[in-house]
Amino acid sequence: MIDVGCLNPTSQQRIGQPEHLFVTHTERFDRMNEAQPSSPSLSAMQALAERIEAETPHLRVLDVCECPHPFVKVKDTSNGIIVGFSCEADYTTYVVMMRRVEVNHHA
Repeated sequence: MIDVGCLNPTSQQRIGQPEHLFVTHTERFDRMNEAQPSSPSLSAMQALAERIEAETPHLRVLDVCECPHPFVKVKDTSNGIIVGFSCEADYTTYVVMMRRVEVNHHA
């Protein structure tokens, strides 16, 4: 599981070395935006899962979960990790950050 909530896009990073990027084997899903309103509905998560499948083929939707709060469980096949998105902001931030990592890695 990657904790994408700890990535800071404004911090200076060494090329190919994202700051605070780590992988763990727990089932912890942190919200990237703590100020967001109440948990999204299960139907919103199903819509997000469809968007992920359509826009990012390297992200394979594993499950749409309801407990402890609705989220989409996804495998990032490019990086070999499992991630969870509890809102569209989580998903879009993850995609942007992973693109930055790839660009820096190939530079």
